[in-house]
Amino acid sequence: MRGFECDKYKQARLAMFRRTPPPTGYAACGATAVQISCYANGEYPMNTPKTRRLGFVRLIVFALLVAVAWYAFQPRRIDDGQPPWHAAVEQRTIEVAGMSREFLYYAPPGLARGAPIVFVLHGSMGSAAGMREATAFGFERIAAGEGAIVVYPQGIEKHWNDCRGTADYAANTRNIDDPAFFEAMIGWFARELGADRSRVLVTGLSNGGHMAYRLGLERPDLVLAIAPMAAGLPVAATRDCRESGKAVATAIFNGTEDPVNPFAGGLVSILGNSSRGEVLSSQETARFWARLAGHDGEPKIEDLPDRDPDDGTRVRIERWQAPGHAEIAHYMIEGGGHTLPSRGTRPSLATSVLTGRTSQDIDAAHEAWAFFERQWP
Repeated sequence: MRGFECDKYKQARLAMFRRTPPPTGYAACGATAVQISCYANGEYPMNTPKTRRLGFVRLIVFALLVAVAWYAFQPRRIDDGQPPWHAAVEQRTIEVAGMSREFLYYAPPGLARGAPIVFVLHGSMGSAAGMREATAFGFERIAAGEGAIVVYPQGIEKHWNDCRGTADYAANTRNIDDPAFFEAMIGWFARELGADRSRVLVTGLSNGGHMAYRLGLERPDLVLAIAPMAAGLPVAATRDCRESGKAVATAIFNGTEDPVNPFAGGLVSILGNSSRGEVLSSQETARFWARLAGHDGEPKIEDLPDRDPDDGTRVRIERWQAPGHAEIAHYMIEGGGHTLPSRGTRPSLATSVLTGRTSQDIDAAHEAWAFFERQWP
């Protein structure tokens, strides 16, 4: 079919999609009178049973590609991955420094007065609801059995104003008073639910972990313990917190293969954005807190069981403990990425490519809670 392969027929195909008249000389390309008539009547030559079948096949292929992409971005649950049956979180808004600030919280039925508070902070570009999902509701299941309050605060424009003075997100450039937000939430829970102000834990992932560092450095009067994850302390040159000089109990969880927050220290980069500056290595971060707490000896080393040999990770803990000194624990997740260790869920396939491996050997919620309990007065 020489005529159907000539340039003018290609032009006619374009005319079909653009719904414009076919080019002159179309008949010379071997087109039949019927096809020319179809063009004249607005019924284009490609609208045939064969091409309709081809279009249907293309639609099916496109739908399959969309389904595969959706599947690739879904986290994999490896246990029931559900909150307690009665875990209906509530949302509240409070005014802080002239701004409306939001948070979600879970309080189990029959909560006694004097309950501890666990703040769980999302990372950069995250949300309170997303962090609840990311932890596989682990903190809520613990709270249901232990009688605690779990709080998921929301950062300004999905970020926290942590100690990294060069960061370009709005929470930092606008110098949002996030410590005041936490102070206000603690006060609200003490008034409304009778929570114990002296038993407050703050944990968080990435930017949320950095916010935990800030609270530990600036407001040890507010928090009993912090548990930052996938976060190294900013280097002194860019660390703009007002350090109190007083230590709080600190458990640090970092992966040795973190592609965002380098375990060995250096520049933090997220999708090419390096405004967050440099961080200390994970070990230097742990030793910073150990010195602040007054520990002068070497830590005890503990290698945890490799519960999941297929996840590509192992966990080693450095622990500083001494009477009269805040406990410092450093969870080194060998092979782990920029992730939150969880035995309840695996990140999606697509997310794993960007963030690295998630350890199944420990569950961050249970480890953080056990650490927290050891600090109770």
